[in-house]
Amino acid sequence: NWEYVSDKKIPSILTDEWKTVPDSNSSISIQNKYFDKYGFLTELEYFDKDSVLLLKSEINKSKTGKYQGSKDFDKNGNQTKQSKIISSSKDNLETETHDYTSGDLISKSKTEYENHLVKKQYSEFISQGHKSEYLYKRDDEGNETEISMIVEFGAQKIENKSFVKYVDFDEYGNWTKRIDYNKEIGNECLVTVRRIIYYE
Repeated sequence: NWEYVSDKKIPSILTDEWKTVPDSNSSISIQNKYFDKYGFLTELEYFDKDSVLLLKSEINKSKTGKYQGSKDFDKNGNQTKQSKIISSSKDNLETETHDYTSGDLISKSKTEYENHLVKKQYSEFISQGHKSEYLYKRDDEGNETEISMIVEFGAQKIENKSFVKYVDFDEYGNWTKRIDYNKEIGNECLVTVRRIIYYE
């Protein structure tokens, strides 16, 4: 089982033969995920390119390990948001996120699963008039191969599709480097370099 996964996301320019060059106009971000010995996610951390903590999210679980929501904290350790489950089944999860101080509803999300993996995600940010929808296609190993995105800001609607090329794998067959790209709309891409630490 995974103990820890760190994803370094590097906006890049795709050249020939799957070579990439970091895009100097865009910022690198880092996401760390921590898991317990049963494979359940316990904590998320988001860092900027200088490894400065931006956000930390703690996952709330029942005694049986069932997901119950999460708490978000800023870089100073102050709680900013609280997420809770509205409805849950084997293939569907609905959550709401509230401002921790005011209690105001910030966002709603719906997630559809297939074979325990995310198939579709829908989010709505209430005050901003911002909606997003993601649809994931996967290979036989469960790895993402195609991601379709629809984002709405008020009357503005943006649709995008990206494809995934897996470049490197570790000794256990888990990917350690991938490129998200769409050559039809240009040579910009996102390189994700992943570091996995396993429980011994």
